[in-house]
Amino acid sequence: MKNMNFQHPPGPDYQRPLGFMQNRAIRKEIRSLDPVKDCQRIVYLMVGYEFTREVTSALDIVYLGSGGNNYMADILGRSHYLTDGMKRYDDSRFLIFKFLESGWDQKDGADAIRHINMLHSKYKIDNEQFVQALCVFLVAPVEWIDNFGWRKLTSIEKDAWYHFWINVGKLMEIRELPTSIEHAAKILKTYYRNIKAPSKYAKALGDSTLAVYVEKSPWYFKPFATTYYRSFYTDFLREAYQVEDLPAAVKYSVYSGIKLNSIVRRFLSPSPFPYVINRQSLTTYGKGLPKVQDAGPSHIINQMKEQP
Repeated sequence: MKNMNFQHPPGPDYQRPLGFMQNRAIRKEIRSLDPVKDCQRIVYLMVGYEFTREVTSALDIVYLGSGGNNYMADILGRSHYLTDGMKRYDDSRFLIFKFLESGWDQKDGADAIRHINMLHSKYKIDNEQFVQALCVFLVAPVEWIDNFGWRKLTSIEKDAWYHFWINVGKLMEIRELPTSIEHAAKILKTYYRNIKAPSKYAKALGDSTLAVYVEKSPWYFKPFATTYYRSFYTDFLREAYQVEDLPAAVKYSVYSGIKLNSIVRRFLSPSPFPYVINRQSLTTYGKGLPKVQDAGPSHIINQMKEQP
């Protein structure tokens, strides 16, 4: 694809054979790359080409679980995000995909990471919370692809995903980083097991987040959106958000529908290559996507603009 208006790690661009088939040349390139040295390129190929739907779905579930982190729930509960959850969703998605597709060697990705660091600096967040958040981003997409992907991840892709996020963690000056994806999963289990009670803001945050997901859903999916997303509530989230578990048959139907879609996409996947955040529409920014430095909580962005 020519004249692509975004920055990405150097390498060839790809198109879908016949406009709807998976492109085996992408996997061939990935197999030729080093998961440490080339992790930025591999993650770009994973997010932009191979597993776009899987990564976006997994990150949606990550966002949905914000209320499960008491520290995060307390911060968000005291902010405007309970009434402006869509802006938080759009800003988060915009900034994260900026560095997923660009890495840190390209200006767009480096700017996004620096901007996220600036936003985080405005809050008192201890290292444990940063580690927990990083572990979520490490683990959730891998688990989603293992359960619902149109194909399984290769060892090269898993290693590259790990090294990519560990480098992001270093750029964010996070200490005591997990030594593997499996280690990250253990950290998360220990973290949630040690939570004694949900934040007092958890239910309001859960309701606000679910409302965002219903709002962003296409018209034909809105009647099913609440059930779909609640199907991914863990026991802890159901307690935090004060909702009952869905019937097993309902959750099984949701999971089966996702798996059926994945099977179809092995042979028929008409979504255009590559997925680029600059080409997506975000509800908050109907008149056009923001610059990196303009994404984030409005009160912080306005303060920054007022500084000489």
